[in-house]
Amino acid sequence: MAFPPNTVYEDGNYYHLTFPIIVKNGKEWILSLMAERKYHVYLENGNELEYNRTVDLDLADAVDIRGAPNFDQMYEANQFNIFGRFHEMYAYNGMIFVVYSKGVKEEVARQYSPGNMEEWGTFIHGIPRFLAVFDQAHQLLFKDIPMPAGIHLTPVINSNGEIMAIKNQEHRGVEEDIVTVYKLKLATR
Repeated sequence: MAFPPNTVYEDGNYYHLTFPIIVKNGKEWILSLMAERKYHVYLENGNELEYNRTVDLDLADAVDIRGAPNFDQMYEANQFNIFGRFHEMYAYNGMIFVVYSKGVKEEVARQYSPGNMEEWGTFIHGIPRFLAVFDQAHQLLFKDIPMPAGIHLTPVINSNGEIMAIKNQEHRGVEEDIVTVYKLKLATR
């Protein structure tokens, strides 16, 4: 599997680790890299995966990641660069679902202290997440659908099309001895 073309990583800067999201969708493999709001489609060809195309969510109001010349400069250069990115991807019933955030402008992020773990955690966990829906041909059907706050999504979607999520206890400020699991069912009106 070749690295996809035309990524932000080609400019020689360091953009955190890639932390890929990989989803198998029939004979397709879908790859998303952390620093981008797009995904790359690969097709199975025998024992190989061949690059087919890139699908860009095209969010004009999202914050872009900033690169740094090397790893040592990454943290300082990007401490307040809360960039938009894909968090989860699901393939189900002929659709591709993408959960993403748009990031936060630097002047807003600077109002919070990364040194204050409670304050910073509340800020980070409060960043809104949204859902985009693509059809099997990778055409965008919907985007900017707000996702519920106060949950951690998992990469699991069951056979009923329900996304498994767990309660983010830090969001509510109450720690419990139990784990609350939610099933998010996607439906159309």
